[in-house]
Amino acid sequence: MIENFNNTKELLVFGIAGMPGAGKTEVCKILSKKFNAPIFIMGDIIRRIAKEKNIEPTRKNLEKIMLKIREEKGEDIIAKKIFEEIKLSNIKNGVIIIDGIRSIHELDFFKKKFKNFILLAVIASKENRFLRLFKRRREDDPLGFEEFIRRDRIESSIGLGAVLAEADFYILNNGTLKELNKQIQKILSIIIKEKIKK
Repeated sequence: MIENFNNTKELLVFGIAGMPGAGKTEVCKILSKKFNAPIFIMGDIIRRIAKEKNIEPTRKNLEKIMLKIREEKGEDIIAKKIFEEIKLSNIKNGVIIIDGIRSIHELDFFKKKFKNFILLAVIASKENRFLRLFKRRREDDPLGFEEFIRRDRIESSIGLGAVLAEADFYILNNGTLKELNKQIQKILSIIIKEKIKK
């Protein structure tokens, strides 16, 4: 864990990627509790834009905003906005978590900005992902399986598959929270050992 840092380059950054319902939020919570680290959520940028423009935050509306802003301002625009938030934040322990990296452009941007960047891919079965989203019932969550599949295709079209292929570690999240915690602890042990070697 990095305790003393003078700029964003010295931060230890966990980037979290995964299909909708894979369990990214739970992974972020576990890491945040472990390091007392802030979570920066990529999707909140889009939800904030919707609120500012008085647009109802339905899945289709958020998708339109997400695609439009990328088309108009570049594929890495959301990453840039998150980076500006990070720079303005009071980060005490030198560790941050970025939730919801969706494109290779965003990934490349973060890798350039952060020397200590670790990408974690959260993987879960289609059935488990759908059930989680259905139970969560957030405004932008799918109401049926067809809508769920359509959302998956949108995520894939942005380039999420390419991001997952670049992961430093994979977390299979089809079990219990206890099992999820165990996997994360194992990954952290590997990261700590690697840093000690350096």
